[in-house]
Amino acid sequence: MPPLTATILCVDDDEDDLYFIREAISTQPYPLRVDEAHDGWEAMSYLENALATNALPSLVIMDINMPRMDGKQAVKKIREYEAFSRIPIAIFTTSSNVTDRKHFENQGVHFLTKPFDYKTFTRQIIDLLALYTPPNA
Repeated sequence: MPPLTATILCVDDDEDDLYFIREAISTQPYPLRVDEAHDGWEAMSYLENALATNALPSLVIMDINMPRMDGKQAVKKIREYEAFSRIPIAIFTTSSNVTDRKHFENQGVHFLTKPFDYKTFTRQIIDLLALYTPPNA
Protein backbone atom coordinates (compact mmCIF):
# COMPACT_ATOMS: atom_id res chain seq x y z
CA MET A 1 0.00 0.00 0.00
CA PRO A 2 1.40 3.46 -0.88
CA PRO A 3 2.24 5.82 1.97
CA LEU A 4 -0.51 8.15 3.18
CA THR A 5 1.96 10.99 3.63
CA ALA A 6 3.07 12.62 0.39
CA THR A 7 6.81 12.69 -0.16
CA ILE A 8 8.56 15.59 -1.84
CA LEU A 9 12.01 14.86 -3.28
CA CYS A 10 14.26 17.94 -3.22
CA VAL A 11 17.32 17.70 -5.43
CA ASP A 12 19.84 20.46 -4.77
CA ASP A 13 23.51 20.63 -3.85
CA ASP A 14 23.05 23.79 -1.77
CA GLU A 15 22.45 22.87 1.88
CA ASP A 16 21.00 26.30 2.68
CA ASP A 17 18.40 26.02 -0.09
CA LEU A 18 17.49 22.50 1.06
CA TYR A 19 17.04 23.82 4.59
CA PHE A 20 14.78 26.69 3.46
CA ILE A 21 12.73 24.33 1.26
CA ARG A 22 12.26 21.90 4.19
CA GLU A 23 11.27 24.79 6.46
CA ALA A 24 8.70 26.13 3.98
CA ILE A 25 7.17 22.70 3.45
CA SER A 26 7.02 22.03 7.20
CA THR A 27 4.62 24.98 7.63
CA GLN A 28 1.87 23.17 5.75
CA PRO A 29 -1.11 21.85 7.72
CA TYR A 30 -1.06 18.45 5.99
CA PRO A 31 1.56 15.72 6.31
CA LEU A 32 4.42 16.04 3.85
CA ARG A 33 7.74 14.26 4.02
CA VAL A 34 10.84 15.82 2.47
CA ASP A 35 13.59 13.57 1.14
CA GLU A 36 16.79 14.94 -0.35
CA ALA A 37 19.30 14.20 -3.06
CA HIS A 38 22.34 16.34 -3.78
CA ASP A 39 22.66 15.72 -7.51
CA GLY A 40 21.01 13.90 -10.39
CA TRP A 41 22.77 10.61 -9.66
CA GLU A 42 21.43 10.56 -6.12
CA ALA A 43 17.97 11.47 -7.43
CA MET A 44 17.99 8.58 -9.91
CA SER A 45 19.16 6.14 -7.24
CA TYR A 46 16.45 7.44 -4.89
CA LEU A 47 13.74 7.05 -7.56
CA GLU A 48 14.83 3.52 -8.48
CA ASN A 49 14.73 2.49 -4.80
CA ALA A 50 11.39 4.24 -4.34
CA LEU A 51 9.98 2.38 -7.34
CA ALA A 52 11.14 -0.94 -5.90
CA THR A 53 9.34 -0.20 -2.61
CA ASN A 54 6.24 1.36 -4.20
CA ALA A 55 7.01 4.70 -2.53
CA LEU A 56 7.54 7.16 -5.38
CA PRO A 57 7.55 10.83 -4.43
CA SER A 58 4.55 13.01 -5.19
CA LEU A 59 6.72 15.86 -6.47
CA VAL A 60 10.35 16.46 -7.41
CA ILE A 61 11.78 19.95 -6.84
CA MET A 62 15.12 20.17 -8.63
CA ASP A 63 17.94 22.62 -9.12
CA ILE A 64 19.75 22.84 -12.48
CA ASN A 65 23.35 23.52 -11.49
CA MET A 66 24.65 20.49 -9.58
CA PRO A 67 27.78 18.32 -9.76
CA ARG A 68 27.98 14.88 -11.41
CA MET A 69 24.53 15.01 -13.05
CA ASP A 70 22.83 18.39 -13.43
CA GLY A 71 19.11 19.11 -13.51
CA LYS A 72 18.83 18.97 -17.31
CA GLN A 73 20.47 15.55 -17.44
CA ALA A 74 18.43 14.30 -14.49
CA VAL A 75 15.09 15.38 -15.95
CA LYS A 76 16.01 13.72 -19.24
CA LYS A 77 16.84 10.46 -17.41
CA ILE A 78 13.70 10.62 -15.28
CA ARG A 79 11.53 11.11 -18.37
CA GLU A 80 13.07 7.97 -19.94
CA TYR A 81 11.32 5.82 -17.33
CA GLU A 82 7.63 5.17 -17.89
CA ALA A 83 7.20 4.50 -14.16
CA PHE A 84 8.35 8.05 -13.35
CA SER A 85 6.34 9.83 -16.05
CA ARG A 86 3.48 10.87 -13.76
CA ILE A 87 5.70 12.46 -11.12
CA PRO A 88 5.48 16.25 -11.44
CA ILE A 89 8.85 17.97 -11.64
CA ALA A 90 9.54 21.58 -10.80
CA ILE A 91 12.84 23.27 -11.56
CA PHE A 92 13.73 25.71 -8.78
CA THR A 93 17.00 27.34 -9.72
CA THR A 94 19.08 30.50 -9.60
CA SER A 95 19.07 30.51 -13.42
CA SER A 96 16.96 33.16 -15.07
CA ASN A 97 18.14 32.08 -18.51
CA VAL A 98 15.26 32.16 -21.03
CA THR A 99 16.74 29.18 -22.89
CA ASP A 100 16.69 27.11 -19.69
CA ARG A 101 13.10 28.15 -18.99
CA LYS A 102 11.95 27.21 -22.52
CA HIS A 103 13.88 23.92 -22.40
CA PHE A 104 11.98 22.75 -19.33
CA GLU A 105 8.60 24.28 -20.13
CA ASN A 106 8.68 22.47 -23.51
CA GLN A 107 8.91 19.25 -21.50
CA GLY A 108 6.00 20.14 -19.25
CA VAL A 109 8.31 20.92 -16.33
CA HIS A 110 7.42 23.89 -14.14
CA PHE A 111 10.26 26.44 -13.94
CA LEU A 112 10.87 29.00 -11.19
CA THR A 113 13.88 31.20 -10.53
CA LYS A 114 14.92 31.22 -6.88
CA PRO A 115 14.35 34.66 -5.40
CA PHE A 116 16.81 36.31 -3.02
CA ASP A 117 14.05 37.34 -0.60
CA TYR A 118 13.19 34.68 2.01
CA LYS A 119 9.45 35.46 2.10
CA THR A 120 9.18 35.17 -1.68
CA PHE A 121 11.28 31.97 -1.61
CA THR A 122 8.91 30.44 0.94
CA ARG A 123 5.80 31.52 -0.96
CA GLN A 124 7.15 30.02 -4.20
CA ILE A 125 7.86 26.68 -2.51
CA ILE A 126 4.36 26.61 -1.04
CA ASP A 127 2.93 27.43 -4.48
CA LEU A 128 4.93 24.54 -5.97
CA LEU A 129 3.16 22.16 -3.60
CA ALA A 130 0.01 22.66 -5.69
CA LEU A 131 1.76 20.55 -8.34
CA TYR A 132 2.13 17.46 -6.20
CA THR A 133 0.21 14.28 -6.75
CA PRO A 134 -1.65 13.28 -3.58
CA PRO A 135 -0.98 9.75 -2.30
CA ASN A 136 -3.32 7.11 -3.74
CA ALA A 137 -4.14 9.36 -6.74
